[in-house]
Parts: sequence; structure tokens; C-alpha cells
Amino acid sequence: MTPDVPAEAEEAAARAAKAAGVAVRELATLTELEAAIALFDEVWVPEAGNSSVRLDLLRALTKAGNYASGAYDLASGQLLGACVGFFGPPSHAELHSHIAGVRPAGLGRSVGFTLKVHQRAWCLRRGVRSSPGPTTRSSGATRTSTWSSLGRSRSSTCATSTA
Repeated sequence: MTPDVPAEAEEAAARAAKAAGVAVRELATLTELEAAIALFDEVWVPEAGNSSVRLDLLRALTKAGNYASGAYDLASGQLLGACVGFFGPPSHAELHSHIAGVRPAGLGRSVGFTLKVHQRAWCLRRGVRSSPGPTTRSSGATRTSTWSSLGRSRSSTCATSTA
């Protein structure tokens, strides 16, 4: 991977966020993590009594340096989308992108795409070479991310297709 690929990925993430009207940032506080879980539960609708992700597990993942980000509407500050991933075996240099979702208020704005482009840039900054894409959900529309190689051999964006 050439040195300019992470910089190009950062620029692509910034352009995507601007176009979507969101600010994407890593989630760190318990309040932010709880809000992401509420979003996932709203989008993925788990069985009664269950949650898409448990708070203690999500907190442990972020404390261990894994990926959790949220896309916040620039006008209202509302959390519109979130994405979580965790590292695979060190020898694989990969991140398993586990769950992503977008609230109805973020539909039609490429919020999910913006989160995935941000995740790609985050991965490249950390030397991650591949990221099997998650199944993502946006208000009932399921999409599967198809990128795995994060370097120049793939486009600088995350390709998605309707499942």
C-alpha cells in the first residue's frame, strides 16, 4: 500500500460526511455507546428481551481499541447511524465489520456509505489490510458491503448492493 492511500481514504471520508450532512466520530462515552445500541435495536429489531449489542461488550471492544463510530446530523446533532467492528487475528491484519445501521431520518443521505468510508480510513490508519463487510440495515432495506481489500486495488469507496 502506498503512503498516500490512507490520506486519500481520509479525504474520501471527509467528502462523504460533508455530502451526507453528518459528522462521523468515534464513540467513547457510555452515553454515546448506549445511544448506538438504541439505534441498532431500532433498526435491527432484535427479539424481545434481547439487544443487538450488549453495553458491557461494546464498552470492552472500544476500550481494547476496536472500531465504533456514529454519524451525527450537523443541523440537529441527532445520531443517524452507527457502525461497530473488531479486529481479527493479528496475522490477518483485518477488521470484522460487525454491525451497522441507519435511522429513517438518515435515509437517502448516504449515511451508511459515509460510515463505511470512515471505517475504511480508520482501518488504513491502523495498518488493517482487509475488512469483510457487514450486512447493514437501513429501515428495512438490507445491504451487504462487498469490499475486503482496503488498498488501492479497490475503489476508494465501499461498494454496496441490495441483498
